[in-house]
Amino acid sequence: MPAKKIKPDSPKAKKNHRNFKHGHTWKGGCTRTYAAWYSMRNRCYYKPADSYSRYGGRGITVCDRWRYSFQHFLDDMGECPPELTLERRNTNGNYTPSNCVWDTEKVQSRNRSSNHLLEFNGESRPICEWAEIVNINESTILTRIKMGWTVNNALTRKARKPTRFRMFGRTKTIYGWWKESGIRVNTVLGRIKLGWSLKRALTTLPKGGIWSP
Repeated sequence: MPAKKIKPDSPKAKKNHRNFKHGHTWKGGCTRTYAAWYSMRNRCYYKPADSYSRYGGRGITVCDRWRYSFQHFLDDMGECPPELTLERRNTNGNYTPSNCVWDTEKVQSRNRSSNHLLEFNGESRPICEWAEIVNINESTILTRIKMGWTVNNALTRKARKPTRFRMFGRTKTIYGWWKESGIRVNTVLGRIKLGWSLKRALTTLPKGGIWSP
């Protein structure tokens, strides 16, 4: 008698996924590969996420093969190489094996739709280009815009040297750690205002547990 098929979105399928031992999660943490998979699904299907409007809100989806199985994602993509992130070749396309690669953050930043245009001095350019022209870090400009700064102030005020924070044997800016962990930037800022340490704010997952690369 053939085995009964289980729908990928059924409670039983989700339970099977949670119980599957792939070695990329443990009590209190996960690998960078698992974090990339988790974040990919989060921005496509979790409406409260900061990035949902740029992904799920635009109709970007994750193929069923990956949405319901981390193991399939791992089989297709392999482990995330150091310093690389998950990128779609076609930024208007979905997350599928044929449309995704591991690439550098700089290349991904230039391709992603979230790198929106800013108009300044009669010119309209993406943030990454303005960062090179005015010699201000891209993450600094983006953070200023998120905080409600005017475009003029965001692109002209002298920037202090970005503060770097060392965790897990690596050094990154706060923005760099936020992008890697996938924890919402508003969540991180809110935690810091409540008196959390930076490390705790950047590594405590919203649903419990501790993130680590």
